[in-house]
Amino acid sequence: MRLFHHAWITVYAKPEDDFQRVKQTLTHLLPFNLEKEKLKVEETRANIDEGRDITILQVHLQKAAHLNAFLEHFLSLLTSAQKAVILKQKESRLDAGLNFFIRLDKPNLIELGEPWLTDSGNCFHIKFVLAAYPVTRKAGLKLIEKVFSESA
Repeated sequence: MRLFHHAWITVYAKPEDDFQRVKQTLTHLLPFNLEKEKLKVEETRANIDEGRDITILQVHLQKAAHLNAFLEHFLSLLTSAQKAVILKQKESRLDAGLNFFIRLDKPNLIELGEPWLTDSGNCFHIKFVLAAYPVTRKAGLKLIEKVFSESA
């Protein structure tokens, strides 16, 4: 059963960040070799203010095998308490288009290798497009409940 249509994992590398470490942390969130799977980290430059550029790093997953492997790996990284928080906040994390959002604290993930949920902007963004049927908010919330409850 397909749970998601797409997933995007995105992080912003600021000039003061160790770019290679940020990129390496992003690739370690994925349980497979990107090159072997014919996936790549997209890099986009953006100017945030005069003379300061950031690099936006993003991996887009579309194939069911990639999505399922990533979800299984991601769920294994989260604690039961973190899954409980996600379930408690599921209403606010789901938008009208059935996009489900999770943010992981960037410094914690890079420095300690531990994914911690955050509401701050200095984070790794994960956006899941839910494959809920019917395409309703109620069905989307039910799918989130199923995914994060069964793995707790």
